[in-house]
Amino acid sequence: MKKLLYPFAFTLTAFLILYSCSAEEEDNTPPPSIIQTPEPEPPVQNQNSIYNVEKSLVNINVANERDLDHVTELFGPMGIASSIVYQNETGTYLLAPGVVTCFNGECNNVDSAVEIVPSSSYLMKKENGEWKLHKKLDNLSTWGIRNTVLKDDFFVLGDGNEIGNNWKGHLWFGEIIDSEIKINKISTDETASYFHCVAMGDLNNDGLLDLGGAPGRDSGENGAMDYIIYLQTSKNNFELLELNSFIEYTNERYEMSNFSINFSDLDNDNVDEIIVCGKYLSVLSFNEQNNKFEVVWNASHESLYPEVSINDSFWGTSIKVADFNNDGIKDISIAREGLPHNGIGQTTFEVWIGNGDKAFEPRFVQKYPDSKFMFREFELLDVNNDSFIDIVLRTNGLNSGAKSSEYQIDVNDIRKGIKIDELIWINDGTGHFNKYFQEDFNLEGVYPRKLIPYIENNELHLVGSIKNVVQKGNGSIDIEFFDITLTIQ
Repeated sequence: MKKLLYPFAFTLTAFLILYSCSAEEEDNTPPPSIIQTPEPEPPVQNQNSIYNVEKSLVNINVANERDLDHVTELFGPMGIASSIVYQNETGTYLLAPGVVTCFNGECNNVDSAVEIVPSSSYLMKKENGEWKLHKKLDNLSTWGIRNTVLKDDFFVLGDGNEIGNNWKGHLWFGEIIDSEIKINKISTDETASYFHCVAMGDLNNDGLLDLGGAPGRDSGENGAMDYIIYLQTSKNNFELLELNSFIEYTNERYEMSNFSINFSDLDNDNVDEIIVCGKYLSVLSFNEQNNKFEVVWNASHESLYPEVSINDSFWGTSIKVADFNNDGIKDISIAREGLPHNGIGQTTFEVWIGNGDKAFEPRFVQKYPDSKFMFREFELLDVNNDSFIDIVLRTNGLNSGAKSSEYQIDVNDIRKGIKIDELIWINDGTGHFNKYFQEDFNLEGVYPRKLIPYIENNELHLVGSIKNVVQKGNGSIDIEFFDITLTIQ
């Protein structure tokens, strides 16, 4: 297949199936697994016995006021929002990509972020239960990473900065090597794009990881966006595809402006499918007859979200693939956000169960209307060690100045503590999810803006940070890390 794909012109410059029954079926009731699963009895919980909090104070040197401002934002209000936590034989690490805060109005009157100096990233390491600074990464300087993908020892980061009138950022590919990471910037200033979501997988069965990003760049067609695909032609060498030569746009319901993208082998042929989601959820599979990926299935969001018009700004923001019911068939999970027709923000996450033929039916949706609880994407983890994949939400924090009664104990004082009862969703084994904490679960005196979930020693951890004390005398800042261990039964 590599030979079939390679002749395409490369250039370096350059959800919710419409749920309907078959003709023999007349029952049009909604899938019972979505609306009729009973809520479980709340587990008996002693708050003091199921969690533990470890605090760490990390001192980070800053070169000047601009650096201080960026580090404060990264480890404070932004709260390591797009960090990657990974583990290997050398320890547990947290990669915190840099953020730009428009210091002293530097973002005013710029076309895009590429006109502004980006901010360095930081690699933290956990030692004896405490987080410490492992290394400052000046070679990974970013404006504002939105989504990441980690696969084995490789990761991809997409800069989804929203600075200026023309949102552009870079795509980064990294390899974890023991206690270090090797970084490659894939895009150039000329090919910088809006990387709200990223993907990584093998699109041509050559054993090399290819990269994707969405919504990408202006397609030139009525303001629509074209997602980005880079093929890895040899180790650490990537070529940007001319999308029209790689994708067959044959389905009238398929849309171009997809804010989320994922690569996953849905049919076990060693070639990943391309999964994209804007207002529609679409699966594209490689057709050897025309050497192109083409739409083989898609669905709108209309039956899960009757309150949302197809014309409303309500988009998929991330896609993750897993087998949620352990039937050997891959399923899809999606996070969404936007403004339905009533003009009030909404965040949601949903699960679609696969039928084995690269088609899916909706199984579960959780809605947070009126911006009741804003989260920033999610992680798929088995938090109770029952072999079923659960969902843990990443908190969105308060970087926009919002005050959430669903996350803060006191909306006027974050330092009184946070609530985590909306974060953990347990899979009942069918791909339907129930909230683990049925009542408010408060962590008093714990106050990071955002929390990153990860598993260590078969236990769920939530790690977050916040500025502690600025030490102006020696040009450094103290950052307080909170690492919460939860025993989930």
